[in-house]
Amino acid sequence: MRPGRVVALALLEGPRIAGLPSDAQGFIPVTELGELRGLDGVYAAGDATAYPIKHGGVAAQKADVAPRRSPRGRVSRATRSRCGR
Repeated sequence: MRPGRVVALALLEGPRIAGLPSDAQGFIPVTELGELRGLDGVYAAGDATAYPIKHGGVAAQKADVAPRRSPRGRVSRATRSRCGR
């Protein structure tokens, strides 16, 4: 028997950033509002989070929410430099 089509899917694996919590696949666990589980006042957005959808537009929308939820209402320089802002 010869297959009609072959499909290959990439295995998603998170970055496992030292000092931050991660799930079994290495993604950063966050709440619905982007706050890191287990670290109050720390937010994350984008494909490194354990959010089930990996899409640049969704990541950008989630990144816009985090500064509004932060007590100081701003994003750190380190975060801005990583996401090109």
